Amino acid sequence: MDYSNDSGLQSTDDRYKLEQPLAAAPQTYEFAVQLPKEESARAGVLLGNYNGGSGMFINIEIYTNGQPRVWYKINNTAYYHLFTTDVRSAAVTHLALTVEDKTVNLYVNGELKETATLRVAMPVTLSDYFIGADNRADNTQPFKGTIYGVNLFDHVRTPEQIAVDALLVSPNEAGLIVSHYFRNETLTVPA
Repeated sequence: MDYSNDSGLQSTDDRYKLEQPLAAAPQTYEFAVQLPKEESARAGVLLGNYNGGSGMFINIEIYTNGQPRVWYKINNTAYYHLFTTDVRSAAVTHLALTVEDKTVNLYVNGELKETATLRVAMPVTLSDYFIGADNRADNTQPFKGTIYGVNLFDHVRTPEQIAVDALLVSPNEAGLIVSHYFRNETLTVPA
């Protein structure tokens, strides 16, 4: 997909609130992002709802050295998995995470890069999500690169579907619960 005419979500003060709760818990998270190769510090949150308190929260982020991280909290206990794959690139990169019980797969540009087993399954949490940062009043961990698009699915996408999604997701795709590309348009929430 050509993103040359798209501005994307790119300011450290820029985050996009999902106004409505999700219709279902995502099992596939997909992002079109660009993170400069020179960014070695914590790059920030792609999608998150952590508000600094106790409860159930999920942050999908890119941590140090371009490594994707799944961070989640259940009541007062935080869990995370840090992948070793470096996703920094001068080009737009398609990231996909599939979550099934305690198994998380990381795909980069349609190719399976890593599989991880979480200690505890991620919680089901449907509201207060932001794209480009989390839900804290301060220290929201804004993403330091550019986010061009986000797609969330209520089921685990197959490797074949993810390979196609790396090019473009149809807005009529079955199980699509959020689809948004930052092109000065409104958020699309399929019915």
